Amino acid sequence: LTSSTKTIPTTSVAKTTSNKSGAPASNRRRGPNDLPVDVSKWSIGDVKKFFESKPDCQPVLSLLEDQEIDGQALLLLSQDTMVKCLNIKLGPALKIMAHVDQLKQQQATHT
Repeated sequence: LTSSTKTIPTTSVAKTTSNKSGAPASNRRRGPNDLPVDVSKWSIGDVKKFFESKPDCQPVLSLLEDQEIDGQALLLLSQDTMVKCLNIKLGPALKIMAHVDQLKQQQATHT
């Protein structure tokens, strides 16, 4: 008996994730913290990643994630909404709003 080995060519397919607009995630412009420059395109995970680097916002990370706050929702948040609807204490709400205001200013300079 003779055995022969046959090599079957294989192809690999790279999986590309996309954002809500359907554009591949790799095509989105990235900022210095590896988050999309356009905050409105941030995922819930991106929002979490941003606030993980802010020690003063650590206590509310899980709440933002539980409430599915993505970039678009983050830009729409108000201090009043955070305090009344999300039951975030005033101090952390003010700190979050300061970071959101900075993001809005940065966003304005990139457009």
